[in-house]
This record gives sequence, structure tokens and C-alpha cells, in this order.
Amino acid sequence: MKIVFILPYFGKFPNYFPLWLKSCQYNPEIDWIIFTDDRSSYDYPPNVKVNYMNFEELQEYIQSCYDYPIQLNKPYDICAFRVAYGELFSEYIKQYDFWGYCDNDLIWGNFNSMIEEYVYKEYDKISWRGHMTLFRNNQDINAIYKMNLSGIPSYKENITSELGYYFIDEVGINYYFKTVGIPIYENVPFADLKIRSYNFKLLHYKSEDDYKNDYQVFVWDSGSLYRYYLDKERHIQREEFLYIHFLKRPMKVDLKIDYDGKFLIVPNRFLPYQEITVDLLLKYGRNRIYFSYWLPRLKLSFLIRKIKYKYTHRFRKRMSYSPNRSV
Repeated sequence: MKIVFILPYFGKFPNYFPLWLKSCQYNPEIDWIIFTDDRSSYDYPPNVKVNYMNFEELQEYIQSCYDYPIQLNKPYDICAFRVAYGELFSEYIKQYDFWGYCDNDLIWGNFNSMIEEYVYKEYDKISWRGHMTLFRNNQDINAIYKMNLSGIPSYKENITSELGYYFIDEVGINYYFKTVGIPIYENVPFADLKIRSYNFKLLHYKSEDDYKNDYQVFVWDSGSLYRYYLDKERHIQREEFLYIHFLKRPMKVDLKIDYDGKFLIVPNRFLPYQEITVDLLLKYGRNRIYFSYWLPRLKLSFLIRKIKYKYTHRFRKRMSYSPNRSV
């Protein structure tokens, strides 16, 4: 099974980008294609192919794929075009069975151990989140975003609106699959961190599993990603995940270049590996005020942007897709 992720990214990569690359390297059966203007010297592994361009060049490239003017004014607007990558970048992905989009504010675990072979055979769409989604690479699936559904603005309206995209994006596309009856594989074991909490709190959990969120750390070990947590009797338990998503969370890197293929992930830093003990889990489970998150949100300029965002995305919020599930 040949799989590729497409990642346009403009601006400086996160400070832990070398760790992201390392986690890609340990998945040699997966390829990544990056379009970026960050020409910093990184040790790109063979399965990560980088194409240097500036944002204006990408604007011109994507505009050339349409015979009407589009709204692509800033790098964040690329999110509205993610669902069209299968067609926009068709020349880059001809040899692949699946293509996808992903973020780089995450660390990968082991694809082979986390997604079984039958999933690729039985599902045309794997996952339902913007930080990682795969699509079967065929003409019908690649064009599903262009379908006209009753009561839904067309994709043309979506990418030409001066208000900005408001439905058919990485989240809204799930509604299309659901409406036409194409099942989505939802049971991808990812660790999506809550943005408002200093401590690691995972989203998309059923209430009966919330105790796992109280005291937890993660360990990346030679390509595999594990969460260690305390159960209700305060015994140490371990779960494996496909990736951990930091959701733009600031992370400090307290690692040397040579970290022996194993490191510890705690709020909010990467550390040399330590033995996982009850005391260590209790230490990093202590609640703290998340100043780096809340202080910028007290500024008037942020509040104005937030109100504008909610207004322009009101339709998308009303129609969004979020399965009731536990990982």
C-alpha cells in the first residue's frame, strides 16, 4: 500500500520540526511531500520530499487550476483547498494508493501497528480530523468535494467567498461522505490535546474514560508512541497511539541531537527519557495556569478576530461532523 501526505507550509517550522521529521523517518512505508519557503537546513529523511517555493508561487499554482478567481490570501486559507489536493497535486501522487493531509504540530507513532491492512481495503476515507486524514486515490473520491448537495453552498462558492471558507474544508468534507453513504474509518487512535489546558488533556473521549486524562505523559520509542497514565487504583497503564497532536501548543525541546531514539513528552516540553513511575506521573499531572494560552486572548485585537471568525464560519459550525467515539 503506497501512501503519501501533502503538506504546504509557509513560515518558520516549529522548533520541534526535527523530531517530526524523525518520526516520519521511522515510517519508511509512508511518504510526505512538503511545499515550503522555510529553507533552514534540516536533515530530511528519504521519505520526506521538500519542494521550495514561496506562498505567492503556490497561490499562482492553485489559481491556475481554476478558471475563476479564488480567495487564497494567506497561508491559513490553504485549509479550504485541502479537500482538493487529490486533484490539485495529481501529478505528484499518481503512484500512490492513498493521499492525505496532515499537520506538523504533532509527533508520529507507528502506522503499521496502529492501522491494520484491512482498513485500507475496506475504507475510502481514513480519519475525520484535519490534523490527519487519508483518501483513496481514485477519480470518484478525489472529486467528491465538488458534488452538489441540497442546502449546501458549492465548492466554487466556498473558495470564492470574500468572507472566507465556511463549510467545505477538512471538517465539512466528512458531511459529504456521510450524506452519500461512504463510510469513514473513525477509530484512528490519535492523541488530540486540549488547547486550553496546560496539562495534557485528550479530546474525543467518553466521560467514563476521563480518569485517563488526570495523570499522563507520552513516550516516543524508536518509532512507536505510548501514553502512560494512572488508572483508578493508581497503577501505571500504557496505550499506543498513531500520533500526538499539540494543536499549536508551545513546546520546549530539552533534547540533545543524539537521544538514543527515545524521549519523554510532558507538558509542555520534550525531555530525555526517564523511567515512568507513579511519582513522575503525579508530578506532570499537577494543574497549572496556562498563561501562554490565556494572556494573548485577553487582548482586544484577539477578541475582534474571534468574533469575525465565528460570524463568517456560522454555517460550517452548524453543519460540522463529529462522531461520538472513544479511542
